[in-house]
Amino acid sequence: MRLTKIMVLFVIIGCACGLSQTIPQINVTMDNTEIRNQIMRKNMANCTEESKVNPDVVMKFRTGKWKRIGKEPLSLKKWALCILVKADMMSQEGVLKQDVVLASIPEKDRDKAERVIDKCLYKKRHSAIDIAWHYIRCFRNRLPKYSII
Repeated sequence: MRLTKIMVLFVIIGCACGLSQTIPQINVTMDNTEIRNQIMRKNMANCTEESKVNPDVVMKFRTGKWKRIGKEPLSLKKWALCILVKADMMSQEGVLKQDVVLASIPEKDRDKAERVIDKCLYKKRHSAIDIAWHYIRCFRNRLPKYSII
């Protein structure tokens, strides 16, 4: 059940006036998706600031227009690593936490997601920033509905 602001206000005022004895307690909780979206927006803002990437470049990347960016700036690669680290999907060293990634994908699509992950990870040693950039760009292109960006 979604609560309107008026319903929440009534509950708050009712409790303050001693009406809690006559009305049932209402548990006000946010939907998991709403909570995840709020956290992601906060992480995106923090990572944009930390990496000093131009927000327009991030928006082009997020809207699928990353090819128009040209040579991707180092700051965008740092942003990608930051996003994956804050989502707890990758370590600071560039090690993907596949179990965390797969936990956010419905069971019916996990086999496909595993194959995509395998294709999106480098087979040879690279820097953490390059691994994050390659992975996030590749995963977004191959399985966009489950991409975190």
